[in-house]
Amino acid sequence: MKMHGTRVNWVGMTGAVVLFGYGWWREPLAAVLGGMILLADLLAMEVSVRKRDGKNAKNTMF
Repeated sequence: MKMHGTRVNWVGMTGAVVLFGYGWWREPLAAVLGGMILLADLLAMEVSVRKRDGKNAKNTMF
């Protein structure tokens, strides 16, 4: 399965996971920020997949 244009998202998500993991025991604010970045990236990927597939893109959120 080839996914175009997701390399930047994966890099961002990896950074978010590291930030979240580090912040979980070190800095709660960083954990919140990392979690928000991760959610935003997942949502962006979901939206891009829906747009590419074109199936029920307007009707369903997830």
